[in-house]
Amino acid sequence: MSVTPITSLAQFNGIANSDRVSVVYFWAYWCGPCRGVTPIFDGFAGSGSYPGVDFYKVDIDNAPDVANHVGGQTIPGFYVYRRGQKIGELIGAQPAALQNLVLNAARVVQTRA
Repeated sequence: MSVTPITSLAQFNGIANSDRVSVVYFWAYWCGPCRGVTPIFDGFAGSGSYPGVDFYKVDIDNAPDVANHVGGQTIPGFYVYRRGQKIGELIGAQPAALQNLVLNAARVVQTRA
């Protein structure tokens, strides 16, 4: 699976409120740490190792309404959503912690009713 860009608040709300587990990455082109961690995030999304987990990106400059809505101005920021609830969060370019966040998201998929 690839990473899908989120470009509107309505799109974000639909994703966050769905029954699917979604990892949403808040970033900006000018953010140095984001440029370092983006290939890692993209690798998780494209690996096929996390079935049932959807991966999204929000460019805070192109979708400031989404960033303001969720408080995603501190970047890089990674948030996990399901059924309208934030069930995971990571702030900063921490590859090992990001892998744990994605692994935990995959565990939610495995245990969800």
